Amino acid sequence: MVSMVEPKYVGRGIKRVEDRRLLTGCGMFNDDLKLSNPLYAALLRSPYAHALIKNIDVSRLRKNPRVKAILTGWDVVQRIKPWPHLIKAPPYYGIAVDKTRYVGEPVVAIAAESRYDAEDALEQIEVEYEPLKPVTSIEEALNPSSPTIHGGFEGNIAWSREYTYGAVEQAFTRADLVVRERFYFHRFASTPLEPTSIAAEYNKATGELTLYDQNQQAPMYHARYARVLGIPASKIRIVTRDIGGGFGNKIPAYSYTVLIALLAMESGRAVKWMADRREDLMALMHSPDRVTEAEMAVTREGKVLGMRLRLYDNFGAYLRHPEPQNVTRAFPSLTGCYAIEAVEVAAYGVFTNTCPTGPNRGYGQQHASFVLERMMDIVAGRLGLDKAEIRFRNFIKPEQMP
Repeated sequence: MVSMVEPKYVGRGIKRVEDRRLLTGCGMFNDDLKLSNPLYAALLRSPYAHALIKNIDVSRLRKNPRVKAILTGWDVVQRIKPWPHLIKAPPYYGIAVDKTRYVGEPVVAIAAESRYDAEDALEQIEVEYEPLKPVTSIEEALNPSSPTIHGGFEGNIAWSREYTYGAVEQAFTRADLVVRERFYFHRFASTPLEPTSIAAEYNKATGELTLYDQNQQAPMYHARYARVLGIPASKIRIVTRDIGGGFGNKIPAYSYTVLIALLAMESGRAVKWMADRREDLMALMHSPDRVTEAEMAVTREGKVLGMRLRLYDNFGAYLRHPEPQNVTRAFPSLTGCYAIEAVEVAAYGVFTNTCPTGPNRGYGQQHASFVLERMMDIVAGRLGLDKAEIRFRNFIKPEQMP
């Protein structure tokens, strides 16, 4: 006889172990960090979505005794390698080099004796821009007459993939009804309690770099930072404290980390940076806007035979790791809990003159789930079926489960 062991966790409430420390004010966030004789960084950001940079004049900054380090895009290009990506992508340095491609893109990074000094000093920078026509929507990006944001690509299409599962053509041939619908999802940004914050310390004697990075997956990017900066991974130490909320915003490896590291290496002093809320909302990272064109083939009894989907994601001005996973992570959710045996997907990512995108609250899967469930509602209405009944008729049966 087998004795039953009482479950230790299943079916029981689990007390959160971190609450007491946070609720009693003992949390340690990046802004609580006390560094020895630090400088404070600020970023001059582009006011244009699309513009050529004709000239950057920092001569007044160089005469400012409170400013200790200055970086333009041309400086950064000489010191780091482009950010690596999962797929083919244009060179990305985290700062504008020849042109700006979205409002809020960093153009100059500086470090000064205080945050007040740094932000005031930005007014001493003179940038000559030549505004260009921006491309701000998926529809504009797909228009052959629109400006091309990056060279080396077919128009503004950054990436595309096609997938087929099952006998899709047969499913649509057998269907009594084919329902077609187009869905648009707007982009959005989340607001973690603590905005993005990064600090860096560089020891010139040993060549060791310490990064205080509030990233949700900082250890994943250790080798990435080493590759971009050209520093042995053994010389880089990453410290992650309480991150102050994330919602996915703080999953990507942000170029800001490398910019702050370069300022620390340039100045020989620790450098600290925290975005304000406006910077975070404008230029940190957005969830992509998406257009989905869906077709669902059904019988008159309400059985779904197959689906065709065309997905268009707006990647923004640059591709950031881990994109295009906002699109690819949606694929397992396309059929949800329903026994749909034939699916065809064509997915596209486009460049526009908008903030780059990344993981954010649902990470692309909410778009797929919404389309599927909304299509089920529409089909139910067309066939005169109850919305619950059509779902019962299409649920995966227990015997179909692996």
